[in-house]
Amino acid sequence: MITPVNPAIGSRWTTEKDGKVFSITIDGMWSSGAGENFEVHSYDLKYDHLEQLQNISAERMEQLIRERKLIWQ
Repeated sequence: MITPVNPAIGSRWTTEKDGKVFSITIDGMWSSGAGENFEVHSYDLKYDHLEQLQNISAERMEQLIRERKLIWQ
């Protein structure tokens, strides 16, 4: 069995809210298509302090990175 590898999966990020710093791991990714038609729709985020996953759209994730509200570790 071949397991596809995506460098985003397992990457670690930090964010800050109300003076508290939170660590996040990208736990999954929702996508469609292949080759030129490949498109990421959303990511599943796992906060270190929570049990449940949070799904965030790819557009929102990109916006947070551009605004430096999500910082790659």
